[in-house]
Amino acid sequence: MFRQTVIDESDRKYQLILWRESPDQPLLTYELCTNTYGLRCSPYIANRTILELAEQERESLPRAAAVLRTDVYVDDIITGTDSESDALSLQQELITLMKSGGYELRKWISNSSAILQGLPDDHKQLPLLFENSENPHTVAVLGVLYDPVRDVFSYKLNLGASSSDTKRSILSVVARIFDPKGWICPVVYWVKCLLQRFWLNKLDWNDPLPSDLLREWQAFREDLVNLKRLAIPRCTMTKPASSYSLHGFCDASELGFAAVVYLRSSNQDGSVSVHLLMAKSKVAPLRTRPTIPKLELCGAVLLVKLLNHVSLCLQRSVEFEEIVGWTDSMISLAWINTSPHTLQVYEANRVSQIQNSAVTITWATCTWQFESGRRRFTRVNGFNVTFSSIVVGTCLAYST
Repeated sequence: MFRQTVIDESDRKYQLILWRESPDQPLLTYELCTNTYGLRCSPYIANRTILELAEQERESLPRAAAVLRTDVYVDDIITGTDSESDALSLQQELITLMKSGGYELRKWISNSSAILQGLPDDHKQLPLLFENSENPHTVAVLGVLYDPVRDVFSYKLNLGASSSDTKRSILSVVARIFDPKGWICPVVYWVKCLLQRFWLNKLDWNDPLPSDLLREWQAFREDLVNLKRLAIPRCTMTKPASSYSLHGFCDASELGFAAVVYLRSSNQDGSVSVHLLMAKSKVAPLRTRPTIPKLELCGAVLLVKLLNHVSLCLQRSVEFEEIVGWTDSMISLAWINTSPHTLQVYEANRVSQIQNSAVTITWATCTWQFESGRRRFTRVNGFNVTFSSIVVGTCLAYST
């Protein structure tokens, strides 16, 4: 992508390299004519060029231009449609649009064999994808494993062998857990709490762990291999729906707070489907130790950020009938409905962020029906509670 972007002739003097064919020859100075690697501005130039290309072609190829504006991350285009026919049409638009700028799309991957049929093998990420569906076919999509045959996202951790369990070696293992969407948020949250306890115990990088922490970590490490059995459905809307709504939940404890967002689809046949979209957790600060109501308010702020982000990402394809924020804290709900100038500074700053949300959020209270399971989930073992109800949102689908 970089080398296909031509730099203006007047700016090439800022991209100079020294070169000679052999040590016996004098050094020659060359100007690089295309966008090069290593410069701070290089990623911006590449992305800005794609946006300019989309702007120039938005009248002739509107759908492809919209995809380039919203569904591109660095040099990857990740998008989808409701049907194969729409996908094939969009594919041709994207190929035409990118070719007009001198770019050639490669590494195609899709859950539909029709999308890949007309492409040469060197343009496919997995050339023999649908010829032997019994073997697993996974490809990394922005760091997350995707199986196009099963149409699911999955996780695979290479924990490696460790001769000793120290803060250094455990951090090395934890750094391999990549969860940008928070689909395994409870697991990551448990790790965050464990790491915080390392600092409370004032452990040095190579100090052996106390026996209680060591037992918890070893049990958790053994359970991490179970993540490979987790499959997150890519598709969150299985049929045309009559209405869509976003539902976000936030909660807090003395250890931290978290927020999660679900998409609820009311289908034309009267059925309801709910799917997990995104989640995030944070541990409570060690020094100040805010009260539970304050942490509940921080959870509400985190939820607002997630709802704004999800709404922005889906605004091109989904119109939401309502966006609801759920909390079980009557105190934080009262703060949210209060004018910030009447509150203390801590509460006022966070209430202002909530009330100035980019989207209109209806706040409501709820009670947790599975409190004991939720506590066990975050305290001891990330796999004591099954992920199915969390991913699919069973309770929200049938009780609201």
